[in-house]
Amino acid sequence: MLRLRREILALAGVAAIGGVWYFWPEHSTTPFVTGPMSVSYDAQATRLTAVVNIQNSDERPIVASITNDVFIDSQKQLNARIQPQPWRAEFPLNRPIPITFMVQGASATDVWNGVRLMEVTIDAAYDGNAKPNCHFSFMGRFYPEIKKMGKVSSTTSPRECGRR
Repeated sequence: MLRLRREILALAGVAAIGGVWYFWPEHSTTPFVTGPMSVSYDAQATRLTAVVNIQNSDERPIVASITNDVFIDSQKQLNARIQPQPWRAEFPLNRPIPITFMVQGASATDVWNGVRLMEVTIDAAYDGNAKPNCHFSFMGRFYPEIKKMGKVSSTTSPRECGRR
């Protein structure tokens, strides 16, 4: 009877370790990662430019449908570099692809000086092992005090999208 209890406890321990490993956050990420983010301001052109790099860390290229938007004080702005929304992009292996956001005019000056809040979003839908719901979402915010774009949130696909 004592031996049976030990076997049951050992089996439960192995199951618990497997469950912790399976649900650990680092195992639920997408192959997309965000790289360096930069912000610059051209006072003569009154243009604010933010760049967020997205990199494919997977072992194969990924084609994704991308939507990117700029929000000033929670209101959608026209990105000066307008692409058809959404647009398709190929993400080769381990090479960053820049997503550029531009705001011009008084809004750009106000954001640079910290008078208005600028947020950017990137959504990428892609085919991960023929599962249609794979998704990467990024939200960044401009911090005028340090003149940088910071990562506010990043949501990722279901765990199944990263599996092979």
